[in-house]
Amino acid sequence: FDAMLQNDPSGSTVPNFEVVRFGRDHTQGLNYGKASAKAEVSDNDYAVGKFVETLSASPIWKNSAVFVIEDDAQNGPDHVDGHRSIGFVISPWIKSGAISSKFYNTNSFLRTMELLMNAKPLSQYDAIADSIDAWDAAPNNSAPYTAILPAPAILTEVLSPGTYYTKLQKQEYRRMMALESKMDMIHADAADPAILNEMIWKSVKGIMAKMPAPAQHPMFAKLAARKAAKIAAKTASVNAKTTTPARDDDD
Repeated sequence: FDAMLQNDPSGSTVPNFEVVRFGRDHTQGLNYGKASAKAEVSDNDYAVGKFVETLSASPIWKNSAVFVIEDDAQNGPDHVDGHRSIGFVISPWIKSGAISSKFYNTNSFLRTMELLMNAKPLSQYDAIADSIDAWDAAPNNSAPYTAILPAPAILTEVLSPGTYYTKLQKQEYRRMMALESKMDMIHADAADPAILNEMIWKSVKGIMAKMPAPAQHPMFAKLAARKAAKIAAKTASVNAKTTTPARDDDD
């Protein structure tokens, strides 16, 4: 980005659309000697902040919008729904401090970007998705952003077995380590998400803390029930059409 601005200080050579990925957000569970979940997530958040800080001080800021979303909200503890995730839209054109509780999903983010760039939808899913509605009529929020450095104690936290673990705590730690030894912690999305979620929970709440069961919003339960009913009705209809009447050989 700096090189592009050096070549053209106006910023006209910066592509209209870019995808930026920051790592260290999946964590490494309870891996001994590795950075803790709190350290890695804080590091990831700080990287996002530094990205926005750089962009907000550049000549293209007044024409920019940054969409921040997790790469995969799959399941895990949440009091509303295990698939729920944070999402941010950062731009001088966004209403300052706006918080929306509307139901948006990844397609909503994609559809909003398509509309801003006057691009056609990629599929029927983003074509019918609601776009994000939090825009101002003018760029009223153009002040540069300054990233906040997390506390060094958090950024440098390293996982280690508790010095004062009881016998039961040591047994639980060994159980989790046995599970982790069979998991791929190097490649993204290769680790078992349910086990990794439990490890993250225990790394923050304590080795003996019980992770709550993933919650599901009632809306999704209704959708699943409707889908199951439709499949059952279709199956029953097909079976009715293909069933051969029993023969009466006594006639």
